[in-house]
Amino acid sequence: LAQLLSDQRYAVRQRAIFESATRGQTMITALRNTIDRSDTLSRQGAIWALTNIVGKAIMAEEQNDQIKQHTSTLQTAAQEVIRTALGDQNPLVRHIAVRSFSTHPDSLAQPQLIQLLHSEHPEIRREAATALGRLGDPSAIEHLLVALASSTDIDRTEDHAIIFALIEIDDVPLTRQGLVSDDPDSQRGALLALDQM
Repeated sequence: LAQLLSDQRYAVRQRAIFESATRGQTMITALRNTIDRSDTLSRQGAIWALTNIVGKAIMAEEQNDQIKQHTSTLQTAAQEVIRTALGDQNPLVRHIAVRSFSTHPDSLAQPQLIQLLHSEHPEIRREAATALGRLGDPSAIEHLLVALASSTDIDRTEDHAIIFALIEIDDVPLTRQGLVSDDPDSQRGALLALDQM
């Protein structure tokens, strides 16, 4: 089944992702091996399948009225594999892994997401900011403010993602620290975020 993740036919790849997610725990090892050893298309499909596994695990917990802090072992195992893809050499694979964590936040991915705020690829930086915002951990605010002050060219979508992440984290005292920054972009971003809190 994992071999079909790189099929040239889009419908076949999508069906393989769906079937892999449906099989859940039995596919974790095969998907881990795919991420470790396969071509780019297969690695991307494996991450999407793992993301779907996480989503299904979360939905199952919510239907069973379980407390969210008791994360299922299936969700934990899938997110552990996705975290390995955050360090993939291919930016397309890294981008999908980061996107997975903006869809289903994982606090264990936070250190890697913070590092990815300084990626050379703007789409990865933007998605990392989104994921950090959805995590809601105030310790990321300092790093988001630094990202606004970065010397790399930040386009409007990335700028918006960083500011929106600050708004989602919603920590007024820590965000105010951006107002005393030496960098005008950090000051502006902090001011915009504070205005929406």
